[in-house]
Formats: sequence, C-alpha cells, structure tokens
Amino acid sequence: MVTLSQLAQLKRETRELDKVFLKSVLGQPPTPLAFAEEAAVCAFLVLSHGAVEEFVEAAFKDYVQKCFTLNSRQLLNRASHLIMIQFAADAAVALEQTRSSVPRDDAVIRMVPALYERKICGTNNGVRTHNIKKLVTGAGLVWDKFENDCSEAIAALDALGARRGDIAHSSAANRAATGGVSKALYPKEARELVNTALAELSAIVSFLASPKH
Repeated sequence: MVTLSQLAQLKRETRELDKVFLKSVLGQPPTPLAFAEEAAVCAFLVLSHGAVEEFVEAAFKDYVQKCFTLNSRQLLNRASHLIMIQFAADAAVALEQTRSSVPRDDAVIRMVPALYERKICGTNNGVRTHNIKKLVTGAGLVWDKFENDCSEAIAALDALGARRGDIAHSSAANRAATGGVSKALYPKEARELVNTALAELSAIVSFLASPKH
C-alpha cells in the first residue's frame, strides 16, 4: 500500500530533479530565459508532474487491490461492490477465455484490480481534476466526499496539470508567434507548483487509508 514514507521518497526525488535542472537557471522575470534554461525548467516540471501522476495512480491501484484481498464473500466495503459492478462484465468475458480451477466468483474478483489498472489508470493522462475524478469514481469512491476531504489536493494537482499542459505545447517560438499568449515558466513558479502538489498528497494517502468509505 502507498504510504507516507513513499511520499517522502517522492519528495526527495523531486528535490534531486530540482538540483539537476534548476540549479543552473539564473534567469528571472521579466528577462527572457535562454533556450537551454527554458528547456531545463520545462523538463523539471514535466518530469516532476510525471512522478506525481505515477504516485497518485499507484495509490488508487493499491486501494483497489486492498478492496479485493479478502474472500469474495467478505468484500471489505461498499466501494468493492461498486468496483465489481463496473468491471464484472469485462472480468466474466476474460474468464470465459481461460480455464481455471478457481471458483468463478473468486476468479472474477481476482481480475478486477488488473482491469482497474488497465481500463482506468492505463487510459489516464494527467492530474487535472477530471483525471482525478476518473481514478476516484473508478475505484468505487464517492466523488463528493473525496472532493470535500481533499479539495486542496485536487486544486494543487489541477494547477500543476494545467501548467504542464501549457508548457508542453508552448515553446518560446510559439509564444512569440501568438503574441505571448502562453506565459514563460521560471524556476520559482515551477518549484511552487510541484511543492504545493507534493504537500497536499498526504490528504489523498490518508483518505484512501481510512476504512470509512
């Protein structure tokens, strides 16, 4: 299960990315960054975003796995039943294509975590609010409750995801061509986006660890 100690490791990894990519960037607004500096700042944000996205997806995958660690007649909670409703048909089709001595109910249940990983996490791409909602509802959780308990985490991730999408499609040349519609990314903003998201991830870890779903 994803834990706070793993979150601490993620924070250490992003600090290393900071050292690698941002240490040598000296440009400050409004002075335009050199091409190499801009590339370094963008690399830091994109790689940090990717690490955060993987962490969030892993947390939800582990939660779904936890929901199905007991016998099929002892499912842990309400979320387990909602996940089953979503993936039972796919699991049943997969089961028809295999020959197993495992009781049918148990065999279907064993397939569900892998189906969640493939159909939900495998098609997810980002940490914007709609991405997080997909992970939450796919895991059988109530979005309104998650949104209430983890509102600051959702906002921080959405801001990080939005900026990643912006800089991924806007080079200095593109900004010049569009009259500077996309704002240049400087180290201070990149650090703040990443660090704010990291600081709020503990709320998601705690939410998923709670038995009250």
